[in-house]
Amino acid sequence: MGVALGLVTALCWGAVDVLAATAARRCGSLPVVLGFQLFSSAFLVVLAAATGALGDASAGDLPYFAALGAIGAVAYVAFYRALSIGPISVVSPIASGYAAVTVLLAVLLVGERLAGAQAGAVVIVFAGVALASADVRRIRQAGHVRAQAIALTILVMVLFGAYVLGIAERVDELGWLLPVLYARLAATGYIVAAAAALRELRLPRTSVALLAVAVAGVLDSLGYVAFNLGTREADTSVVATASAPYAVVPVVA
Repeated sequence: MGVALGLVTALCWGAVDVLAATAARRCGSLPVVLGFQLFSSAFLVVLAAATGALGDASAGDLPYFAALGAIGAVAYVAFYRALSIGPISVVSPIASGYAAVTVLLAVLLVGERLAGAQAGAVVIVFAGVALASADVRRIRQAGHVRAQAIALTILVMVLFGAYVLGIAERVDELGWLLPVLYARLAATGYIVAAAAALRELRLPRTSVALLAVAVAGVLDSLGYVAFNLGTREADTSVVATASAPYAVVPVVA
């Protein structure tokens, strides 16, 4: 079940990349990431209210998620910038390496242990994702703008790896919903503040782009929910590996 939920995460996040890249190229990265975070936060708040999860909230968790939200905010802004200037067939496969970072951090920091067969399977999955989705020719031919997108995406890969693990590590204590809600609200707060400071506090102006951003926000949240539920059935490193093939979805699209 953990693997199946990891694959659900991959489908959700793969679709998000397609929608986000399309909207960011039409409207700019900051309005898109701002709208994305707001729609995602609203969806999670409604979901938490409907499931009664808000009754478990505690102010003692705020410092942890304030720090985690800062990581997420930088990761999302950098990622959407990369999607707006670089080919999705280059950006998404690099970003999918977040799963390798999550696995590595889970082993080094959390103490998860992979059996020999599991470790071999992890290597095979990551190699398969790279072969299936990475456009090596386009990476080699990177111009200045594309090189900037690649550099941003490498940063995103590391930050998302830490962000995903940080959320998953609080599932046992807070349940499957509150960790992603807290982290999302914190990230949204930082992004709103940054947009206001830059006088760019605006959403995508076309109805098509706004709809794409709204759907992307909901799908991204559902991806985190599936991931968190998966960590209840299997180690975080296993679920992260199962979610890694998400890069195949935008490349095919």
